Amino acid sequence: MKRILFSTLVMALMLFFTTPRSGAGASSSASLSLSVTGSSANFSSYATAAITATAVDNGAPVAINPGDVTWMVVSSNITAAWWGNRSTGAMNGLAWGAPLSLKAVEAERTSVSGPAPTGDTARLTDIVGSRVVRVRASMNIGGTVHSQTIDVSFGKGPLSVFRNKPLGPMSWVKAGNACGAVDDPDALGPQDSTKSKGIPEGIPTHLGNLALKGSGYQNSTKLPTIDQLRNVAASNGSVGRGAAFAAGWPDDANGKGWFLYWTRGTDGFGRAMFMYLPSGGGPGGWLPVTTEDLVAVCVGRDPEDVF
Repeated sequence: MKRILFSTLVMALMLFFTTPRSGAGASSSASLSLSVTGSSANFSSYATAAITATAVDNGAPVAINPGDVTWMVVSSNITAAWWGNRSTGAMNGLAWGAPLSLKAVEAERTSVSGPAPTGDTARLTDIVGSRVVRVRASMNIGGTVHSQTIDVSFGKGPLSVFRNKPLGPMSWVKAGNACGAVDDPDALGPQDSTKSKGIPEGIPTHLGNLALKGSGYQNSTKLPTIDQLRNVAASNGSVGRGAAFAAGWPDDANGKGWFLYWTRGTDGFGRAMFMYLPSGGGPGGWLPVTTEDLVAVCVGRDPEDVF
């Protein structure tokens, strides 16, 4: 009799541990997976990544309807020098869905812009570049919430041509020297009409000599071209989406929201071209190279660093 009771107890225990039950055990074979496309290429305006969720339960696909998935950005990371006015984890310039179009500097953001999606595909758009974003998706499958994370890596964006964050207001001549003119022997030598020249230190007291340097882009200064600034300026019929504002770049010394930045262009008569970043559409005009109020920012030293 005792042997029969013992055998019955063993069978009951086996049934208990092998029979599916409601709750976590019922979804032990369920899973949620994520995949990403469209973010790694370099871009001059913005890039959009598509993150797709796929659910499976007991080997069979699970349909995902609007409202089924909760999406969130866990973290964002940028370590580039041109991001130096922001913390590495700032989420400025990052948005769900359509790209941002900034026309002024905003406060540092700790969350992504825009409402999060709820369906099987989330689209995340960046106007900055060189950013790694960790995204999490959560979904209830068979009574149990499953979560999965994936890293989204955005390629180099319009800010990647710049060597560092802006140096601050200074004259065009000082800006050229700070960014690289003194590193170029041609900048200090006699006029050679076949090459663009930088302006060496000491020229500010001899403005007449500037005419000998010719007009056009003075490439050895390593100051930006019009297009390089246009790409990070506000949108006004151009590709810019305000990446400079996302990066917290400073206003000029006037402090009136003009954001006047030097370009590498000169007219041969002691004036250099500047950009008005909020307009985005083109150069702002010409000012004497000794004007101290405009902001200087340097581009990369190597040709491959420049779009």
